[in-house]
Amino acid sequence: MKFFIVALCIFSNTVFATQTLDLKEKEMSYSIDGSEDTFEIIRTIDTPKTVKLTFYYSYTNNVCLRSDTREHWVEGYHREWCESDSVHCYERNGRRICERVEGECHREWISGHYETEVYCVEYGTVQIPTSKKIKLNFKKAHKLSNNDSERFNVTIKQPSHWVRKLKISGKTIETAGEYKIKEWKFLFFSHQLKFKKK
Repeated sequence: MKFFIVALCIFSNTVFATQTLDLKEKEMSYSIDGSEDTFEIIRTIDTPKTVKLTFYYSYTNNVCLRSDTREHWVEGYHREWCESDSVHCYERNGRRICERVEGECHREWISGHYETEVYCVEYGTVQIPTSKKIKLNFKKAHKLSNNDSERFNVTIKQPSHWVRKLKISGKTIETAGEYKIKEWKFLFFSHQLKFKKK
C-alpha cells in the first residue's frame, strides 16, 4: 500500500498528492510525490482568472556531514591599507569652504603565524525541502455558466533530483471546448501554465 506524505504546509488548503484540486482560491498549495506527479484540477465559474499554486518538494545536494579543525602556517607578509577620504569644512571671510582630504595610507609587517582552519572530513548527500510558485492562468479560457465545470490533468516534473527546476504541463479531460495549454516562463520572475481556448 502506498502512503503519501505531505511536507511543509503554509496554506490551510494544502492537499495530498494525487487528489483533485477544486480551484476556488487565488492561492493554493500542493506537495509533489516523487520526481513526476499528475493531479486533476477542476475549474468552475468560481475559479479565479489566475490561481497561484505553491509546490512543495525536495532536491538532493552534496553537503559536509562532518568537519574538523587544523593549524596551518601563514608566512609573514606586508599589509597595506588606506583610510577613507574625508571632507574638512571651515569658515573663511564669512563663507563656508569644504575640501576633500585624502586618507592616509599605512604599511605594516605581519609576522608569520599559525591559523586555525575548518575543513570537511566527510561529504554526503541530503534531501533539502524547497518550494516553487507557479500560476495557472485562465484569462483566455472558455467562459463558463453557473452549472458548468472543466477538468484537466496537470503534470509537474522535476527533471533531476539534483536541481530545483520544475516543468509543468496540462491535458484536457472534460472541457467546454478545445484548449491550447502551454508552459510560459519569464526569467526568474514568472512561471505559468496558460489555458487558452482555440
